[in-house]
Amino acid sequence: MNIAIFVVSFVVYVWLCLGIVKFHKHLADKLKLVNRRSLLNVFSQYILFLLFIVTYIPFSIFFPAWLNGKLGIVQESPNVTAIFILLGCLTLAITMWLGYKKTKQANW
Repeated sequence: MNIAIFVVSFVVYVWLCLGIVKFHKHLADKLKLVNRRSLLNVFSQYILFLLFIVTYIPFSIFFPAWLNGKLGIVQESPNVTAIFILLGCLTLAITMWLGYKKTKQANW
């Protein structure tokens, strides 16, 4: 039963990570459409980016290791923890790539 909970939680985690990236991209694009010379706009872009970095990166990297610790799917050891952290890094890279890639190809 724990394995099923782990798999469902991991799928939700991947979709949540992708949603967070796409939401951040959407907000950043909306802020870029507003008057760029406004100091408040530039400040809000930096604050949004800082919040994204401080919350998303630790969540995406360490969530698989935390989930394994809570559910006890694989017996904990330094190697297993490192593998789950690498799995989180892979998830981070894939969701960032999928979230920021352009949907339309430019004609050169």
